[in-house]
Amino acid sequence: MIDDVYKNVFWGHFPNLFAILRIPAFGADLGSPFQIGIVHWITALLSIIAFLKFRRNLNKIDKLFLISTVFFFIGLFFMSRASIVLWQNLPLLSTILFPWRFLNLLVFSSAVASAYLIFKLRNNKLVSLILIVAVIYVSRHWWGWVGQIPTSDKYYKDYQETTTDEGEFTPRGISPEIMNHASVNIEILSGATRISNEKLTNNHWQFDTLVLKNSTVKMAILDFPGWKVKINNRDGEIIKNFKNQNGDYSGLIVVNLPEGNYKVEVIFGETRLRILADYLTLASLILIMGLILKRYHAQNR
Repeated sequence: MIDDVYKNVFWGHFPNLFAILRIPAFGADLGSPFQIGIVHWITALLSIIAFLKFRRNLNKIDKLFLISTVFFFIGLFFMSRASIVLWQNLPLLSTILFPWRFLNLLVFSSAVASAYLIFKLRNNKLVSLILIVAVIYVSRHWWGWVGQIPTSDKYYKDYQETTTDEGEFTPRGISPEIMNHASVNIEILSGATRISNEKLTNNHWQFDTLVLKNSTVKMAILDFPGWKVKINNRDGEIIKNFKNQNGDYSGLIVVNLPEGNYKVEVIFGETRLRILADYLTLASLILIMGLILKRYHAQNR
């Protein structure tokens, strides 16, 4: 299964922590994109010193900074080889794939630390201004796109790869044999069938068939949750984990068609989990808008 193939991807992706902190030591690549920058981590260090100085009377901002700092060190830990035992034994971590993805925690936490330090030094406007300018200046190289963006229409028309790092986002149970892109969109694996009137979009495939002999038809679609098959406007069945003498087609959409004429539709729709997520998103948006309006009315009384 493809899940097992990518289970141990993390081994080769522990970044050099000195490179992350932009410290020129132990072979650190200072040109690595996996870094938070020297000003950021120095600011984070100074903010910890400021916190320790004012820790006796903690307010909400101090507590928020403390939580953010904890996440900073959690991210740093999981990016280091000291966390290998956890990467090997916690299934949730293996789904993250790359330890350097915890860099997001470091970047966010260092931004919170910078804001916290400026807040603590708010009476010293000059120092605050210097910190703000320094943080902005050292990140100037990343204001725009780093690299080259192909502009040729032909490049995008003929592009056959995925947008993932290693093509890792595939359905559970997909066959390791499925390594290459299909040469045809619709393939007859067995039987005799004529295909016509193909209409293919990202989430809706439609075609007509004349089945001369009971057939098994494979479509070049990864069987993610949400795909459904309709045959002559009736629900059809997707054959799971289909295999024959020619190969293992597990993870692709395969259907059986008896003799006759059929209109076949393959439609991508919502799953229960996605519907729940949609409603939660809507509810969260309504709640946020309600809180904003409540605060607005409270301030204008």
